[in-house]
Amino acid sequence: MELNLPSGITIGDCENRFSRFVEEEYDYYDGIKSSDPNHISPEDVIVTSAINSNLTAKNIRSVHREISKRCDPILVKIPVDASLISDDLDEQSIENLLREACSVYGALIPVATKILHRKRRNLIPILDNVIMEHYVGKAGVNRAQDGSRASGIGMDCLMLFREDLNASWAELHGMLAENDFGIISEVRALEALIWMEIEPSALYPAR
Repeated sequence: MELNLPSGITIGDCENRFSRFVEEEYDYYDGIKSSDPNHISPEDVIVTSAINSNLTAKNIRSVHREISKRCDPILVKIPVDASLISDDLDEQSIENLLREACSVYGALIPVATKILHRKRRNLIPILDNVIMEHYVGKAGVNRAQDGSRASGIGMDCLMLFREDLNASWAELHGMLAENDFGIISEVRALEALIWMEIEPSALYPAR
């Protein structure tokens, strides 16, 4: 399977590459189920260390306490099955969620989305610096280091990602339906495939 994305990249050998990714990494993040979709638990923060959140033990505690306090009241208002490609997407609620998360010291867009993806797997993609740079460039990544502007940059990334998701959803859905990739969503599959294609170390190259 090959994906040609509106954002300007072509991803080849998707099914084989994604199979290798899942075999290697699934058990340490994606496969660890969330206990409550409307509450950020300590586990939701701890497991992000498996995908390079770089949180220390002290940061894990402080980030969890603050982000759960700020984000749980917003999560309750967002349907568990909310979809990023829905025609009635509630952009304001997503931006509010990102703004509250990024107001927590140690939880800018990469960390915030690694936590929040576990709560809304069909709505919030993981936007690490590699993915963000693809969509908004290095200048955008640098601006996102300012907590007061981070949520706005995050929304810019998310909406551009949404265009790619809309364009590739049918292929991603078919790939997931035909393979046992656990609880991975189309949102996570696309984000991981983009990361594989553009991440400098090329851990999962096309064959």
